[in-house]
Amino acid sequence: MKTINIREGMRFGMGVDSVVERVCGEAIEHAGEVGSEGGQNAYPSVSMIESQESLLESLNISAALSARYGLAASLDTKMKFAQQHAVNEYSLYFLFRVEVENPPRAMRAPRLTAAAQAIYDRSPEEFTAVYGDTYIDSIYSGGEFYGLFTFRTRDESSKSEVAAELNGEIGNFLAGVEIAASFQNTVARASRKASMSIQAVMSGGSGLHNPASLDELRALYANFNVAVRDHPIDYKAHIKDFRYLPLPRGASQASRILRRDTIEACGRNVIEAIRQRGKLDYIIANPRQFEPFDLELLKSKRTAVNALAPRWAERAEQCSADVAQCSLEGLEPVTVDYPKRLAVTDPLDKKWEYVKLHDSRAAPYFLEAYCVGGIETYDEHDGGRYKIFTNNGAPIGGIFWHPQISEEAVIVYGGIFLAYMARGGCEGPLGYPRADEEALGHLPGWPAGVGDGLDRVSRFRNGVLWWDAQSGVVSDRLPRSIFDFEPRPLPRIPPRVVIRPGG
Repeated sequence: MKTINIREGMRFGMGVDSVVERVCGEAIEHAGEVGSEGGQNAYPSVSMIESQESLLESLNISAALSARYGLAASLDTKMKFAQQHAVNEYSLYFLFRVEVENPPRAMRAPRLTAAAQAIYDRSPEEFTAVYGDTYIDSIYSGGEFYGLFTFRTRDESSKSEVAAELNGEIGNFLAGVEIAASFQNTVARASRKASMSIQAVMSGGSGLHNPASLDELRALYANFNVAVRDHPIDYKAHIKDFRYLPLPRGASQASRILRRDTIEACGRNVIEAIRQRGKLDYIIANPRQFEPFDLELLKSKRTAVNALAPRWAERAEQCSADVAQCSLEGLEPVTVDYPKRLAVTDPLDKKWEYVKLHDSRAAPYFLEAYCVGGIETYDEHDGGRYKIFTNNGAPIGGIFWHPQISEEAVIVYGGIFLAYMARGGCEGPLGYPRADEEALGHLPGWPAGVGDGLDRVSRFRNGVLWWDAQSGVVSDRLPRSIFDFEPRPLPRIPPRVVIRPGG
């Protein structure tokens, strides 16, 4: 017995083509409905969605039914939902699903209608063409609720981090009938590393929704439970074979297998086309996340993919009606060479995360509250980028990166940062910083107050700034000419070497 989603026209006794789940003629009459004992059941579940196929499976949409994607007029709410959310490998998807199920209803004393019996007596093959190979046997009322979280990451590094956080919270999604606070905190953290959107769909005519936040999704979920309790709708059915009828004459086992396999192949190709389209859409919209590629070529591939999907859907319809049309000749899939995604595209964010976790001295200057507009809203200059952090409107620190000067982003903060910005920051004569600030260290022979390990120095492309811990003064000249000011790393002074004034 197979479970299908109820769509328009499906009711007790209706025949169904089980391959494409299309409602056919009314073959069965009955003496009324009979209910089952038992109460209402709710089945919540959460899962990571790894592919378009797993999303369809969660929505109870078969491969054969997927062929109908290409025919806009045949799409129900869940199919539209799946089509609008093409799963790509660059984003993460988290699906929250709740099924509220009442006891099933069945038919009492089902039998063929006189018209169906007459057609069968005349031609079993015609009977199958008119009524399909199965019929609606039992119906479940209740409803389904789906909430899909999409996290669009910036690079492979952020994707791995967000995936680890979400996977760790799957089991903590619900606390009783509420969405758990710990999961809400995880979503809040994840949304700082990736742009997040939430889409919800509910069976029963509620349609598609776009909650702006987790709170709105929680409200939709709560209202859904009440609506299903008070006004359940028929949302799924079991279909049963016409087992008491012999196989139709003229329809060989081979032809039935060919029909089924061709329709399912069309469905799988449509699913692949949706996946390709989603992947191409993402790459074209986010070119900076990938190695260089031919933009116009990928656009042409996307056009070809979009044109092919409805042709597969049409072929599935033709095959369903006539086995002679069950061929995929001339409908070969589009091949695409995708560019490689970069491991890290936002060195500023990577540095910020490191500072917050591992640099207790600098972390107070780089709090979340000081990052106005988010780390992804940065400024650019001379091929590099930077983000200024402010407290009550006053700049207090910054993260800077230039690919030709430092492999990783660099932080500047405190007194050195203020002096740096007074000199124009990275747009001034000093240019971009080369490395995080560091202690001067204890060097014998230096003036008092310099070798106490408290003074700090930052190196820039065209010079240095050092901060005197005793006076609080920041200077662009060290108290002793211990190294030149060429753009190179500070020299390492061997132990036990004494530098005396004058040489």
